[in-house]
Amino acid sequence: MVTIKKNTIVMTRGDTLVTTIQILDADGNEYIPDDGDELRFALKENYEDDIPIIYKDIPISTMQLRLESEDTKRLKLSDSYYYDIQLTYGDNIVSTIISGKLITKGEVM
Repeated sequence: MVTIKKNTIVMTRGDTLVTTIQILDADGNEYIPDDGDELRFALKENYEDDIPIIYKDIPISTMQLRLESEDTKRLKLSDSYYYDIQLTYGDNIVSTIISGKLITKGEVM
């Protein structure tokens, strides 16, 4: 089971996460990515870590972040994972558009 509330993702370790990313501009209008824009998801145990535990490109065509079961089953049971989603525009301007926390719960099986 996966729930997302106020940028906190709570999920069972080993589950698959599929969620659509929506980007809004300052006026609340949906931003439609241009050719050359890139979205990336990164997950770390600590903000200071140099290398993310999970790093995923998010296809601009679908705007869907997908973490596979293989990605999440190796995570520890913890409430101390941090993630962000970064948008790099075609002209190389980088903007972190979402940041939050990922909490992993235990599975029965």
